[in-house]
Amino acid sequence: MPIIRIGSKLCFFAHVPKCAGSSVEDYLEARFGALAFVDRDYRQIPKRFRWINSSPQHAPADTLARLFPAGFFDARFAVVRHPYERMQSAFRVQRDGLGRIPADTSLTDWIRGIPKLLRTEPFAFDGHFRPMQDIVPDGCRIFRLEDGLKHLVDWLDTIADNTEGPREIGRSNSGEEIFAERQTPIAPLKMTRSDRIRIARIYSMDFERFGYEPHGTAPRTEKT
Repeated sequence: MPIIRIGSKLCFFAHVPKCAGSSVEDYLEARFGALAFVDRDYRQIPKRFRWINSSPQHAPADTLARLFPAGFFDARFAVVRHPYERMQSAFRVQRDGLGRIPADTSLTDWIRGIPKLLRTEPFAFDGHFRPMQDIVPDGCRIFRLEDGLKHLVDWLDTIADNTEGPREIGRSNSGEEIFAERQTPIAPLKMTRSDRIRIARIYSMDFERFGYEPHGTAPRTEKT
């Protein structure tokens, strides 16, 4: 949950994993200065010495509510992404890019195991498979990645009351960068109709709250 001061306003960014969060953080820092409650070296700390179960930038909404009183922030915002695209990105990076999921795990098998993972280890993989609903608190201004991030830049202009600084949000810590750095080929993924149906059930609140449609779940003649 990165915190940034924009002029006289204290703002909060709900960083949902695999929704351009690092790109937005880099933009905020370049335009407005240092961020608080961000620790990109979190995974370098041995587990026994970590004071929290996830990096602070991925803190869930209920934690935010406990730590900060109502009205503490002048503005809060989040970037979200279609659950299908977010799932594929997170899985591909964790399995093929970082090797944290066994290489012989199929996307279908992984999706089948997500309900148990969320029930028993919600902070696993630094929250990359948690529902967006868990991370985005009420009252956030929502920006959908599919609509482009220019809308976020325009909104930040109104918060800052100026148009100074960078005018575009670049790409940081993307899957492509991770694969390139590790010289790992990008493996194609096929999401079946059954996979999409399961995702729509698991992340039903994300579809409903953020206005996404579970496309590709018909026709029933599709092979799985």
